[in-house]
This record gives sequence, C-alpha cells and structure tokens, in this order.
Amino acid sequence: MRVRQDLDDVLRGMDGAPYGQYKRLSGVWRLDGGALLRVVRGQADPFAPPARLAVRLDPATAGLPPELLTSDDRRRAVAARLAATAAREAGDGPLRVDGGGQEVLHRSSCVVDPDGTVTLRLGAPLPGRGRRIDGPAARRLLCGQLPELVAQLAFDRLDEAALWRQVACVEDSVALREQLPALGLVAFVADGAVLPRRSGVSDRPARGPEVVPFASPPELRTTVRLPHAGEVSGMGVPEGVTLVVGGGFHGKSTVLRALESGV
Repeated sequence: MRVRQDLDDVLRGMDGAPYGQYKRLSGVWRLDGGALLRVVRGQADPFAPPARLAVRLDPATAGLPPELLTSDDRRRAVAARLAATAAREAGDGPLRVDGGGQEVLHRSSCVVDPDGTVTLRLGAPLPGRGRRIDGPAARRLLCGQLPELVAQLAFDRLDEAALWRQVACVEDSVALREQLPALGLVAFVADGAVLPRRSGVSDRPARGPEVVPFASPPELRTTVRLPHAGEVSGMGVPEGVTLVVGGGFHGKSTVLRALESGV
C-alpha cells in the first residue's frame, strides 16, 4: 500500500506528462487522516468521464457509535446523511458526489457496513493542460481537497442531533409502511405535512405565508403509532380506487407527487 506522500510525489513527477499517464494512479493510497483511496477507474483524456474514486474509512477513523449500526435501517439513514454531507462539502467544486434527495435509499455513493466501515464513491475530473497532466492541480485535488472532504465524514465532525433525527425519521417511515397493509391502506399523509416543493428542480418544502399545511378530510383521517413520533394523525389512502378531483392549481399533482416520492 502506498501512502499519501507517495501520491504527492507521483503527481509531482507526472506534471506535464501525457494525460494517459494518469493510469499509474490505479491502486490503493493512504490519505492524510487514515482513509484509503482507491482509483477504481481512470480517465482516458481530459474530455472523458471523470475518474471514479472510492474512499474507505475504517471503523476507528469513521468513529460511528455501535448504536447507529444495529440495523439495516439505521445504517441506511447514516449513509444517506454522510452522502448528503459529502455532496454539500463538495459544493460546486470538481469533486462530484451523489448526495441523493429526501428519499433515503440504499445508494452505492455511500455505504455503511455493520462493523462501522464507511465507503464513499465519487467522481473526480483529473486536471490537465490540453492533453498534458496538470500536476499541481492534481495534487491540490487528490492530496488536499479530497482528504478535507473525507475528514468531514468522521462522526465527531457531524451534527449528532441532526443525525439521530434522521435515524428516527427513517425508522418511523419503515414502521409506518409496515402497518399499512393491516390497516387496509396503501399510503398515509400526515396532518401538517408541507407537500409543495420550492420549485420544479428542488425537493425542499416550500416556504411562505401562501403555503398551506396538509389537513386530512375527516372521512379518511386515521391515527398510527410510530416508535419515535408517537401517535400521528393524517389521511389514510384505502386500498382500491381513489379519485383525486379539484380545480386547476388546487394541489392534485402535489399530493400525487408526494405519494410517489414517499416523503
């Protein structure tokens, strides 16, 4: 295994070389902080798709408490939070991370194993000047920006309260879905939920005085008990055919999109 200084030296020596010499980066490198970088797929030329990287944090480096690893649902929630954190840290820079949306899914961009190992997968366009390697820019990217981003994924850098809220939300959503068949329901929308999004390209809830929180029609109102939120009332959509009617801009599509996304 090669260490971070090896990577720095290799990139320093590759400055000005033909772009194809980036193939020499294939393999595993140890970054500052103890994380392992694997160059999974290189980049043939400056105009090809970005190189694919995988960064692995061992349990000691990630520092996740055992209670966050006790179930698949908790690990999925933690992985989603880490992916979103990495995407936020990457911002508009060259490193590209799939941070996902509000749907907390199993994603290959970030995986948390039962033993607490964290694997982050991301893209990185390797810098070039024309068809020559830009060594200084590559060093800044792989020996500077990447380790700084990865360092933000350690548990002691995270907002612990927000992380536990996400875990609770995921566990409540799983418990809710498990209850629906016994209740004869196919979906549930909680009273007080804000269903409209800020825009057609944002999945964040809309804000402002014109936003109307959801309220269930009395004939469809039902109450469920969730492990963290306790008793929650809202609209239960029954099995069978349900017709959603109303005038233009009355929220029909907004309700359907919320049900489709499950958020």
